Amino acid sequence: MKPLKIVFANMLYDYGDPARGYGLEMVLYDQLHRMGHQLVPFHYDVLLQQFGKAKMNAMLLELVLKEKPEVLFTILSENQFDPAVMDEISHRTGTVTFNLCADDHWRLDYTLAWAPHFNWMVTTSADAVPLYHQNGYKNVIHTQWGHNPAIHRKRETKKCYDVSFVGMPHGNRVDILQQLVNAGLEVHIWGNGWSTGKVSLEEMVSIFNQTKINLNLSRCSSADLLQIKARDFEVPACGGFLMTGYNSELKAYYEFGQEIETYRDVEELISKIKYYLLHEEERERIAVAGCKRAHEKHSYEQRFEMIFKQMGLTD
Repeated sequence: MKPLKIVFANMLYDYGDPARGYGLEMVLYDQLHRMGHQLVPFHYDVLLQQFGKAKMNAMLLELVLKEKPEVLFTILSENQFDPAVMDEISHRTGTVTFNLCADDHWRLDYTLAWAPHFNWMVTTSADAVPLYHQNGYKNVIHTQWGHNPAIHRKRETKKCYDVSFVGMPHGNRVDILQQLVNAGLEVHIWGNGWSTGKVSLEEMVSIFNQTKINLNLSRCSSADLLQIKARDFEVPACGGFLMTGYNSELKAYYEFGQEIETYRDVEELISKIKYYLLHEEERERIAVAGCKRAHEKHSYEQRFEMIFKQMGLTD
């Protein structure tokens, strides 16, 4: 793949909050850098705080006109960008813009409103693709979350925890985890909003490796929907056993019961946790197979290669 000059217009910090440390965006930055692309960082959360919205947007346009990148890549959070500025970049410069739409499962109306202002919309929701088409937007690519092999990797370490969950306490997560505890299971929880607090990326990778059963509670916080999350690829890539909410779309990425395990309700979750805690050999076999599949098919390098190829930017 030929290297591209990319303006990486994303937040530096998790949800723009320095107290939370670096966010997922910097995992993607690291991956693109390792692929050999020339990255021009534009951390809009920091600049927005320093200069305000109008100045930050003017700085973005000025940067694009100066650097003349092939690509501008962003993940919209709210309405930090000025649509007129994005129009100028998308339709009156040689830069190809694309937004990674991470929450189309529950806020598609929001991203549809932004679609005219980008050259491409890249969505993690397969169901969203025909809806983009119905609204007249053909330049949409379906991709998925993944993992960064340089970060999400297997380590030789002991299993210290029976069951772990890393994530925020939104949606029905508190209720589910309480039911697990009530069932006599030892559950370790980390994340912003819990008493344990947010863990670093390095610590999270260690937890995945040190846990017998890693939970992904994948119900969206704003709707009664299940969505594929980054955890579905990060945990297996670390060699961890993944127990995730059932989602038929995941069948395109893993073989259930062979590479990862799923549950449909709390009763099934409790039953399967107890089963796999007792059946270590079967649990480890599934974890090994899931790790192999994640590294063969589900790295962010593979995701970006596909995205840039579909955009006609690489061969």
